[in-house]
Amino acid sequence: MNNSEMGGNSQHCYEKESSALDTIEKEEKLKNIGKQIDKTNDGLGLEIDIGIKKTIVILNAIGISTTGSCEGHLDWGLPWPWIDIASPNEPKEKYKGQLQTFENLARSKGLDPQEYWKRPQKITKKWMEKWECLYSLWTEALVLSDKNSKKTTGYEIWARENKKLHTKITDLIEEFYSKKSVSKDVKIIVGKFYGDDFRISFSDENLGIKYVDKELSAQKTETMKGKLPQRQAEMKAFTKFLEKKYWE
Repeated sequence: MNNSEMGGNSQHCYEKESSALDTIEKEEKLKNIGKQIDKTNDGLGLEIDIGIKKTIVILNAIGISTTGSCEGHLDWGLPWPWIDIASPNEPKEKYKGQLQTFENLARSKGLDPQEYWKRPQKITKKWMEKWECLYSLWTEALVLSDKNSKKTTGYEIWARENKKLHTKITDLIEEFYSKKSVSKDVKIIVGKFYGDDFRISFSDENLGIKYVDKELSAQKTETMKGKLPQRQAEMKAFTKFLEKKYWE
């Protein structure tokens, strides 16, 4: 064997070892993210739905951080899968003085503003009613601060990171659909970007459904029964596409 052959084999072995190490590192990364997800609850303290968990893991693995999700339900929430995306470390204040305005509004209603960020181990109807009241006051404080103050530096930095995530997921979804065609109501869409978190979901403008409630008509319920499995399957197909991108 001459020197050139030895060098060629050495390079080939190095590339194989490097590829094997890269695979091990990627597998370890997925495992660690999966463990973190298992310990994480959504915004209301509920466990992440098993039907959307794999999508959440792979999104975080490719650098797209998530803040909330649902596999879709016919008895509560939204009757299709959705995922909220945002950069970590969201600042408490979007506008200067927003937090103080919120605290003043809450106390004027006899509520403890700190309860807005707390999550009990068990979500009860009574707690939800209180939290929804605090949420409406938080929104009111946001509107008031928007009129009377400027955005905080922390928020401006966070919003720029969110813009990068919006561009990245938009490009991925466009690539996903570049070689396939589906009907509009089964197609994954990216919500408009306003600076805060944003959502990938499905469109139901024609059905006029925002949340499942007791007033959902029998006709719409039947329509959703047919659409939900299709949309869940589409989200799984997108997940497989993301997995392929991750392992490339």
